[in-house]
Amino acid sequence: RVRYGGGLGGGGKAGGSWIERTLKKLNTELLISSDCNHTNGDDYVLKMYEDNMGNIGEYESIRELNEVYWSNYGDITWNLINFK
Repeated sequence: RVRYGGGLGGGGKAGGSWIERTLKKLNTELLISSDCNHTNGDDYVLKMYEDNMGNIGEYESIRELNEVYWSNYGDITWNLINFK
């Protein structure tokens, strides 16, 4: 289990939604994630790294896994990402 976003900026209050704005620049095709809840820590990161942020792509869910089989932090979804 990898927990991106939980401690970056915002004093450990980032939920991880900021990472969605980096996916296009990183040429990401697939995102495996639980819910990325937006918090005030995410606002901090988005403001701090504003020049590196892009648009959020459209997700196509291709697989779902109940949290008990992964991390118990929420159901996990495999999403193909399409950037227009």
